[in-house]
Amino acid sequence: MLRRLLILAALLVALVAVDRSQRDAAAERRQDALRVRAFVPAAQREGKSVAVVRVQDGDGSVHLYGREAGLWRCLDYRAAPALGDKLEPLITGLFEAQGVVLSEKPQQPHDYGLDVPSMRTISLHGAGWTPKDPTGDQVVAIDVGAAVVGADGCYARVRGEQAIWTIDVDPGAITGREPSARPSLIDPALVPAAWPGVAPRLQGIRVARAGQPAYQLEMRAREVSPEEAMQGVPGFEWILKREGGAEEKTAFAPAVGYSSHVMSVPWAEVVDSSLAPTLGFDAPRAEVTLTGGGGDPCRLVLGGRTASGRLAVLNSVSRLVYEMDPAEEALLFPAPEAFAEGATVNPWDTRSATPAAPSLSIPPR
Repeated sequence: MLRRLLILAALLVALVAVDRSQRDAAAERRQDALRVRAFVPAAQREGKSVAVVRVQDGDGSVHLYGREAGLWRCLDYRAAPALGDKLEPLITGLFEAQGVVLSEKPQQPHDYGLDVPSMRTISLHGAGWTPKDPTGDQVVAIDVGAAVVGADGCYARVRGEQAIWTIDVDPGAITGREPSARPSLIDPALVPAAWPGVAPRLQGIRVARAGQPAYQLEMRAREVSPEEAMQGVPGFEWILKREGGAEEKTAFAPAVGYSSHVMSVPWAEVVDSSLAPTLGFDAPRAEVTLTGGGGDPCRLVLGGRTASGRLAVLNSVSRLVYEMDPAEEALLFPAPEAFAEGATVNPWDTRSATPAAPSLSIPPR
């Protein structure tokens, strides 16, 4: 009897010890899960350079962005320029993301915006990536879920793992979570945001129209008094230079409006580059040449019409042909009189619902 009691007592002590050990281990696991740490381990990202960013929508559609001669391009959209000012922070944000594990084995991932159509899977790849091997030279791949309400972050998980994290960055805010007709990180402007790469972005605009003398707008610094500075008088002005003529002062508002507009003119579509020889660029109807703080000038050359009825515009920086809405023609290639001192009409005033087009005399084609 005494021997049996001693055995039972020993078993009880052992069970208590096991229970305490298990509780301590569970507590340690909870503490470890709540510990803030790097989402992408340092050993996985340090020393790695990213050459390709792959963004896959929840419906399976994929868009690829890669560097080419220093310019980010959308590799699956006729190499159209992409928004490097969004792609670079996207890469840096993922590499520097910190977070905590919210759930090791979630029962309902869709509660966190995962495994649903709005989810984005973002993978970063090195220079070894090739179209034949879409997962080649992969640095990291993550699933991006819903944004965390009331905080600058989102729910995410490492691709192929179950654990759901909350991280302090939200790549979904950069890539977008809703389907779109075009890749979400494509540059929508005729002049890529990456041009010229240094400040000042725009210093001069030369406009040449078929059958008409060319002219140039030049931005120059001007001295302003402290009183003028307090009144918001700008420290620069635009000067109009006609071929063979003296320099002229310009109407400030139209000159500023045009210089802003020419940097943001939208394109409608990217044209198959094989069609370029058929679109009249050998005898262009008009041309705008932009000079900035560095690098090569950016030339926008107006050709003929495409099969869709839109205008063809060749960009010397992206080396692509775009389609442009015909309504933009007069705004992109105006006559010099639009900037003459005393001009009162500003067709580039975005506050106007229906801006008046400046005079334009370009022979149709």
